[in-house]
Amino acid sequence: TYNNSYNGDDDFDQFMQSDDVYSSEVDTSAYAPGDIAAYSAQPSSMSPSLSDENRPEETLFFQYLDDFHASWLASSSTGETEGQTPVLDLVYQFINSCDRSAQELANKIAANPAYAINNINSNNLLKERSKSLISAERNTWSLLYRLYLDRDSEEQEGDDDDNDEIMDYENMSQGAVLGHLISKNRQLRDNAIIAQWLEEQYSADNPISIEKSTWMNTLDSMQKGMRPNGVITEMDPDAPIRQCLSLLPDDSINEDQLLKTIWTYYRSGRQEEAATLCLSCGQSWRAASLNGGTPFDDEQSPGNQYRHVWKSSCYTLSREGTKNEHEKATYGLIAQDIDSVLPVCHSWEDYLWAYVKIWCDGFIDDHLQKVQHPYGQGEDQIPSYHHHHQHLPPSVPSTMSISDIFAQLSSCSNHDVKKGAQDQYRQTQEAIILGDFKNLGQKLNQWVVQNSNCPPEIIRFATHLIVILRYRGIPGMSSSACNSVISKYISHLITQKKYQMIARYASFLPPNEQVETYASFLANNVDINDEEKAQALHLADRSGLDVRQITLRIVSLSSNPPPSSSLSSSSSLSVAGATALNPFISKSLVGSVRQDEITEEDMRKINSIEWLCFDPGQRAEALIQANSICRLFLLTGKKEAATRVILGSKSGSRKLYTSPVLPFDSVSVVLERISEGNPEEKHNAIKEYMAYKALINAYDSYHAWSTHLSLLPPPSLGINATSAERINYENKKQAQDGAKNEWAHKNRDLAKTAISDLRGVLFFENGWLIDRETHSVFSATEEARNDQLESLRRKCIPELTYLLHHVLHTSALFKDCVEMATYIAEENHRLYT
Repeated sequence: TYNNSYNGDDDFDQFMQSDDVYSSEVDTSAYAPGDIAAYSAQPSSMSPSLSDENRPEETLFFQYLDDFHASWLASSSTGETEGQTPVLDLVYQFINSCDRSAQELANKIAANPAYAINNINSNNLLKERSKSLISAERNTWSLLYRLYLDRDSEEQEGDDDDNDEIMDYENMSQGAVLGHLISKNRQLRDNAIIAQWLEEQYSADNPISIEKSTWMNTLDSMQKGMRPNGVITEMDPDAPIRQCLSLLPDDSINEDQLLKTIWTYYRSGRQEEAATLCLSCGQSWRAASLNGGTPFDDEQSPGNQYRHVWKSSCYTLSREGTKNEHEKATYGLIAQDIDSVLPVCHSWEDYLWAYVKIWCDGFIDDHLQKVQHPYGQGEDQIPSYHHHHQHLPPSVPSTMSISDIFAQLSSCSNHDVKKGAQDQYRQTQEAIILGDFKNLGQKLNQWVVQNSNCPPEIIRFATHLIVILRYRGIPGMSSSACNSVISKYISHLITQKKYQMIARYASFLPPNEQVETYASFLANNVDINDEEKAQALHLADRSGLDVRQITLRIVSLSSNPPPSSSLSSSSSLSVAGATALNPFISKSLVGSVRQDEITEEDMRKINSIEWLCFDPGQRAEALIQANSICRLFLLTGKKEAATRVILGSKSGSRKLYTSPVLPFDSVSVVLERISEGNPEEKHNAIKEYMAYKALINAYDSYHAWSTHLSLLPPPSLGINATSAERINYENKKQAQDGAKNEWAHKNRDLAKTAISDLRGVLFFENGWLIDRETHSVFSATEEARNDQLESLRRKCIPELTYLLHHVLHTSALFKDCVEMATYIAEENHRLYT
């Protein structure tokens, strides 16, 4: 099962002091094309990402999710994943991440005010983002964690919902009934959890400042015989109500503050502290009035056997006994009088808490009515529970569902509450409570994908919420709407250059979208080097992506060849104008051999082949794709680009080819695996690759010969040259004889090489660009390839024939010229077609 690897503050502090997610040193020499074992064994590190100062929670969330997913996959493969609690461990880490991210941002502001100005434009904006977005997200994760932790516990214990029909309430104590309801009734437990969740939020956001009220000023004035107008004359607790008078102003202020503090304690779920405060102020009577709600269990328990009478009295106090709105709200909450509570509620959370809290108390009271009255036979002068309970207003009846409560909030007359109900995080919290995940997926898509100005915090939150709910197996989270949200977050990460995170989030997309998303990301990242390519493939493999399909798709996206018909039509470009056979044909052909330039788009296509060279098992595919790109270049007259694909680029003083896109051992690697897959296709790919290599060598040899041919022109002599000029000419001619002999020797060698290489193409074994093995039925792709090969034969063979004839004729090898013409005319060589 999943092992929680989070170590609290130590982990967070260590992360915040680091410069990047992965700080391991990487051995760049291990990343050579053709060695997939090298990158699969290396740590998953890529280029340094954009600083995490603005959004450290993005990296924290990724770290926890990445670690969890690896453990989750390992547990799933061994069948050890039982229950859903491990997923909640991840949610708990998200909660801690939000807490610590907000605190870290606040600390940075305090330490360096310029940080806020430079990074978020203003101190206030940063505080607002920290409070409203991160805090709201934290609260949402907390709600999800609490609800599902309880439900997982319920499933493990095998609890069922309460069934009133089989419960003998009349023979149970109030305490036993309450315990049964809490342990068995999911609706009650859910609402109680929601209330507690809202109480803890309020407590965190509203620190309590304790103000004591002892009426000392009023007592002192009374003892001194002073009787100000409108001030009470007696000091018992009921005096202000009974006499309809007030305390002295200072005491009134303190009393109002005390009552507000008591309400704050109740709103924070800290009722016992409210009673303790009353006792410390000498108001034990008020503490007693607040502490009457404990159900009666037996005569030895501290419960209140007259709880119904106490609630009725609290209702009277909330309606008639006081003018202070906080005191009214406190007693109204006890008596389940929503009308007394709502005036001191100002937010969506306050209203939801009031309704849920009163619903829970009312639901419990409805069940406690069924219990045999705890008082004895001689106490029938005390009104029955039902007598008092029926006079309490059912302001939030137990038949009211949580869905009805949310409807009340959405249509509330309070503008702030109604507006708050439209908040994205609150709507998410509502959907989690209601279990309305199908509509939640659509809403997340609307907020994130359809809103171009969606804050990154919400994009990240929506993505991780979808992932968590998928781990939980929640229906509706695998829709295309949810996939679009994840894709939006991936786009954000790419923009932020957090490349090491892309593969993990892409793994949560459907297989076809995984390939398309990750391949598009890598294909558009044109500046990535070999080391980073290897790391990117390792991250993809580690995240469970289909590396083979990704690399193939990268080549496809980078190449994007036009239809074969348009390629075929270009075959006439290079032979246009070559209409005569004469010694000056080199003037028209030499330029066409070397005049093209390699564009940025060409290099994009060429470099894409490297993605197929890391895994030896894909070398045949690399060869096939390299052939395809080479065909494209040759058909469009880009011989330099084709040379870069097959042989690489020339460098150094000797102008040797280096850094080929295809490793030099590619043919031998393919031959080692010739029996795997489709041997026929591999044999044809090797033959085609060798044909292009022969073609490029022939062009190179001819270019070298034709260039050398023009290096030593004989000195010229004018028709009307003077005697001095003629003498100078003879001297120069004599001095050149030695150099000319050396030039002639080299020229013969270059001509011999050019003739050999040109013949190597024309007399290629079994025909140049003619497949070694063929079959009768071709796919559409194979048909297009065959058309392109035929177009190349029609384009290159006549051109090479003219070039060979030019070399032979210039070298005075006239007999060879005739033999070449005879060879071409022979039907079995098929050179004339």
